[in-house]
Amino acid sequence: MSETVPLLSFRAVVRRYAGNPVAAVNGVDLDVFRGEILALIGESGSGKTSLLRLAAGLESPDDGEIHIEKKLVAGGALSREVPPESRQLGLVFQDGALFPHITVERNVAYGLTGRDKKNRAERVATCLELVGLGGKETRF
Repeated sequence: MSETVPLLSFRAVVRRYAGNPVAAVNGVDLDVFRGEILALIGESGSGKTSLLRLAAGLESPDDGEIHIEKKLVAGGALSREVPPESRQLGLVFQDGALFPHITVERNVAYGLTGRDKKNRAERVATCLELVGLGGKETRF
């Protein structure tokens, strides 16, 4: 029988924020396996986002270890953490950073600075098609 390796592991992970005596994440042990669906449920301020940010490498644990496919990526005896872009994990926040007062097209185009108008319009159209939003450019 082959060993089942967790895709993501937290071992005794702790995360504290300056000025707050209560740890946002306190001694978390968790394994997430490939193909598994996991839901983090809890009150506001219970550490859900902190745990996700730790996994993605956007924050560093104060104690404990984080492993991706058995490779130590943060904490423990690691001298330098694996940067977010090398972890092959994605993180999408529940509350998107969209401007509610402008259209879908203008929201997508917002980050496309330094392009001429025609190039920007082509890129916006391509991006919207990729995510199944083609034809919805004028919606808010």
